[in-house]
Amino acid sequence: MPPSFVPEYPLGAEKSSKEPHDRRTTLPRSAAGRTPDEVATNVARGIAYAGLGRKADAVREGQRALELMPVSKDAYRHPFHVEEMARIYAMVGDRDAAVGQLEHLMSIPFDLAPPGLRLDPTWDSLRDHPRFQTLVSR
Repeated sequence: MPPSFVPEYPLGAEKSSKEPHDRRTTLPRSAAGRTPDEVATNVARGIAYAGLGRKADAVREGQRALELMPVSKDAYRHPFHVEEMARIYAMVGDRDAAVGQLEHLMSIPFDLAPPGLRLDPTWDSLRDHPRFQTLVSR
């Protein structure tokens, strides 16, 4: 399973610190999108931009990853990128889009289950969203 691209916070750093996100926006741009690892670079950059509060950049990078790795090209990796897109949407406050991505993932064969949604702090901003509550109650 591909690793999660949620940045880790160094010991002693405040969760609101943008420093880990700043470092990740310097990822190389020249080769982005040509291989699965390079598509992951777009996703990582999207997460970093979301952490910096740069919504448009974050969504653009996540969308680009989905365009470069459609399900028709790689049915195994695509859902992982959709999950990261949901993460980006949640981080930038687009709750409806985040829940939409999660609903899609719950409708296909993918390793995403209600207990994981309930426990993962990534989805804290969605807890009171009615559609998210329906997902976690399945």
